[in-house]
Order: sequence, then structure tokens, then C-alpha cells
Amino acid sequence: MSTSRDSVPPSRATVSRYGWASEDPGRIGLHLATDKVAEDASCGHINDLMDVITTCRAGESFLLWTKYRALAGIHDQLAGGCGDGDGRLVSQQSQVAARYAMTGAISPQVSARHVSEAVAMVHRLPRTGERLRDGVIAAWQFTRIVSRSDLIDGYGYRAAVDEEIARRVGRGSWSGKRLDALVDSAIFGHDPDAVRRRHHLAKEGRTVTTDPLADGMAELRATATVEDVATAFAAIDALITRVCCSNDPRRRGRGAQMR
Repeated sequence: MSTSRDSVPPSRATVSRYGWASEDPGRIGLHLATDKVAEDASCGHINDLMDVITTCRAGESFLLWTKYRALAGIHDQLAGGCGDGDGRLVSQQSQVAARYAMTGAISPQVSARHVSEAVAMVHRLPRTGERLRDGVIAAWQFTRIVSRSDLIDGYGYRAAVDEEIARRVGRGSWSGKRLDALVDSAIFGHDPDAVRRRHHLAKEGRTVTTDPLADGMAELRATATVEDVATAFAAIDALITRVCCSNDPRRRGRGAQMR
């Protein structure tokens, strides 16, 4: 008699009760003395508390790596272990994302992104994923690398790109722009056209979206080239300058500047 994967009982090691992390922080990659913050953190030494914060960031990275390994495992069971180049990939990712969205109480959009990043970590960027596991890079940095390297799926040089990113990202500090440049540089060395394709696809993906907010407000978002955004912002700024006078109670606000 065959057994459905869905009917397999969870591991005995699975813990669903609160308190286990504080009792044994090593289980989630945290190697710290919890008594530094357990009672009254305001009495703790600042250096000790900074160590806790730094270690917690490493723990967050380890937790994300663990979660993504599990998500990728579910995906691979459904898709037969295929990371890309499989016609069923999109539908299988959708199935995993739907289950994860319900379990994690998150939106389908966020769930789909997490599943996509999990599959990329295991199949496209395993060495860079190890950097996430070890706390060398933060969760947002790994997400940025995944997004920037999506065009290498299906290409034979992707392992070399992964190796180079993992090697270089372990040294120094990395802002978002520096990470983008790092990934582009690693890809460009193997496939110069890939970076050009990314720029072309980005330009084709220009959009304008709106979302309702609370209190009768709404948000307008536009994705365009740097030149187009600068031109649009200059026009808005000129309009504000023209309609506002010194007696106008309205102000530009903190967000009224081009970053």
C-alpha cells in the first residue's frame, strides 16, 4: 500500500511550542548567553547587547536558509527534483506557494517570492546560500543577489558565477548597489550579453501602479528609467513651486526630494 507524501507524519524533532528558542538558542544558529537580555536589557553592557544584535542577524540568516531548504525540498518532491528547465516548474511552484501562504499566513505574492528564492538558493546559488547559512550575509542581501542573478538559470556557467559571488561577498560590507555591481560583474565575465538582456527586460517592464491607503489616501508607484523619473520629478517639483506661496499652509514634506 503506497503512502501519500502528505500523510507522512512530521518529524519528532519538529517543535511548535514557544520557549524552545530561549532554552536552546543554538538550535536556530544563535550562540549567545540569553541572560544578557532575559531580565533587564537596560542594565546590560552595551558591547554585550551589540554582540546579541549581531548574532541575532546571523540567526535570522540561518533561519531563512533552513526555511528555504524546506520549501525547496517540497518543491523538488512535487517537481521531481528539477530546479529549472522543466515545463512543470511554474505550476509546481504555484502549488508550493499556495500551501506555504496558508501555513504562513502571508500573501500569495510574498509566498511565491519566497518559494522562488528557495528554489534559486538550492539549484542556482548553493554556495551563496552557504554564506546565508553561516550568517555572512543578511537575508535582504541574499534576496538581492537572487533577484539580480535570475538570468543565469539554465546556463552552464551558473556554478562558476555562484562560486565567484560566494567568494567575493565574504569580504567587506555590501550595500544594495555594490551587490548589484558584484553580481553583474560575475555574470559579465561569462556572458556579457546577459547583463544587456537584463537592462532590456527592465526597460520593457516599466509600470505604473496605484494602491488605496487608509484615511482617504492612495499610493502611486512608477517604475521607469532614471532619466524618465528625473524628468517626471522635476515637473512635479516645478508644479509644487508654482502653486505654493509663502502663506500656503501646505509643505513639501520629507519625501519631496529626489533620492
